[in-house]
Amino acid sequence: MCIRDRRIALQNGDIQIAEWLSSQDKTILAKAHGAGIRACLHCGNGAYAARAIGWGFDLVTLLNDVRLLATAAQANVAATRKALGEAQASAPASTNSSY
Repeated sequence: MCIRDRRIALQNGDIQIAEWLSSQDKTILAKAHGAGIRACLHCGNGAYAARAIGWGFDLVTLLNDVRLLATAAQANVAATRKALGEAQASAPASTNSSY
């Protein structure tokens, strides 16, 4: 199962797949620690990262810089659109057509 499929299954709340993935993560953790290797897990959200830390993972990562930047950009665009929607309801239409 690729990371994309994993993320979709977890986001869609597919309990059976989520439980299977958790068991696989725990197996990897046990085998790594059994071999004296630190175990790391890339997590799609903070809740899963907290669970992984609780299981004993030595390192977890939360998203990557591209996803973090994209998420922040989406939040800022949404906030701007919301503010514009509220402002446009009470402001006169712009006559600037240079764009």
